[in-house]
Amino acid sequence: MRSRPGPDRADEVFNLLLLDGDCPPGQAAEKLGMTSRQFQEVLRYLAAMGLVRPSGDGALPVPVSPETAFALLLDTAEQTTADRLVGLRSLRAAFGALADSLPAFRSSDAPQDARVEVLVGQQRIAESLDAMAAAARREILALRPNDSAAPERWGEAARRSGQVLARGVSLRALFLHSTPDNPAGQAHLSGLRRAGARVRLAMTLPFRLTLVDDAQALVTLSSDSDEVTALEIHGAAMCALLRQVFEHCWVYGERLADAGADDARRVACRASLTEREEMVLRMFAAGLKDSAIARNLGVSDRTLRRTITPLLTKLGADSRFQAGMMAVERGLLSRVELGGVVA
Repeated sequence: MRSRPGPDRADEVFNLLLLDGDCPPGQAAEKLGMTSRQFQEVLRYLAAMGLVRPSGDGALPVPVSPETAFALLLDTAEQTTADRLVGLRSLRAAFGALADSLPAFRSSDAPQDARVEVLVGQQRIAESLDAMAAAARREILALRPNDSAAPERWGEAARRSGQVLARGVSLRALFLHSTPDNPAGQAHLSGLRRAGARVRLAMTLPFRLTLVDDAQALVTLSSDSDEVTALEIHGAAMCALLRQVFEHCWVYGERLADAGADDARRVACRASLTEREEMVLRMFAAGLKDSAIARNLGVSDRTLRRTITPLLTKLGADSRFQAGMMAVERGLLSRVELGGVVA
């Protein structure tokens, strides 16, 4: 039996809700060999996916029909694929720019001020980052593909960022989309924004980078050993190549919204929407036509139109396009999901 909760066991929980949804929650968790906490985590996941709705009175939530579940899961798979394509395009563009620039860098006319030093061990890397932060005078650019840093690392990063921002140094940083899912990561991102940093999120990032004043950089390498290795790079020509990689990733990044305000808007707007209206909004985002949406919901086209009209009114929109824009502003859709509405 799989021991990990969450999406890996969502199918088991969903099937139980379909076949035996009247049993008490504690008994349902016991049937699946899960703790109450694990079971509730999966229920929260199913609710976030729109696959169940609250039933009240402490009973198990009510699952949507299998047909609707299939449509929503297919939409999610399509959106995930779209997210990955955006990330891959970003990497392709970044490395394309890097490849285009290498011939000039290798030419005899290239500046000869380049210097690269290999740093081994987290302590040595931390010392280099401290020195770079102290030397920064104009701008720091950062790519942070690893969002599972230990708590003390978040603290070190916050300290350095706070010091440079307090001196008026500009800071732009890209993190993975999954970073806010970690409470420590969310707190770190919120702290950066409050201090004046510009932060964006990306599906994928090529490597861990810190670039200071276009003159020195630190690139962390993956390693099969226990020791982390990094390259400390000095020289305008090599740093110019790294800046091009960063700028291409930045263009494809998604702006990080104010978490507190975003949550408040999302809660207020979602509270006014019915379950069916939320489903319609998601299927709008997936680019489904009215006939397909009606079929997935098991309703007639006329009934669907009676759902769409109040949905647009609640969002303050006159069209699907405006509905998509309003949904993004209220945190109900990401800009990647919005692509289906605009298409």
